[in-house]
Amino acid sequence: MICAECGDELEKSYAPIETAFRGTMVVVEGVEHFVCRSCSEVFFNGGQADDFADAVDAAYRRANGLLAPDEIRRIRKQLRMNQDEFQSLLGVGKTTVSRWESGRIIQSKSTDNLIRLAAASRDNVELLRKSAAHGNSFPVQASARSEWAGRSKSRNVTLIGLHGER
Repeated sequence: MICAECGDELEKSYAPIETAFRGTMVVVEGVEHFVCRSCSEVFFNGGQADDFADAVDAAYRRANGLLAPDEIRRIRKQLRMNQDEFQSLLGVGKTTVSRWESGRIIQSKSTDNLIRLAAASRDNVELLRKSAAHGNSFPVQASARSEWAGRSKSRNVTLIGLHGER
């Protein structure tokens, strides 16, 4: 193969590649690609580009402490929910959970935290269910209300970040 930049020969490589993704520098290792001997330009064929994109996503998740697709699926199944129930619980769109579990999209940090909270306690799941049933707003318990006395005239707390995707 010939380099599109300088015309020299390309060599097959598995060397690590450092790249920026969503503002985070990640290092991808073990993905087959081609490198120009002269100008060091990196090239991918179709299958290699897909493998590289998957590896970048995985490296980004690791670098940012996000759950991997199989971990999201495991949590949902541990909660004994189908994808529709999980989507409703988290307040996300119709196909979002499917896309997370297949790795087609990456969940936001706030949504990742919400998934972890649901996994941590059945009480959290019940709180999220009540919130979803009331438009993602729920009454604050009396003990919490007294702690916030003087800070707010409102007796309701609205959960934010339940519907948003980045």
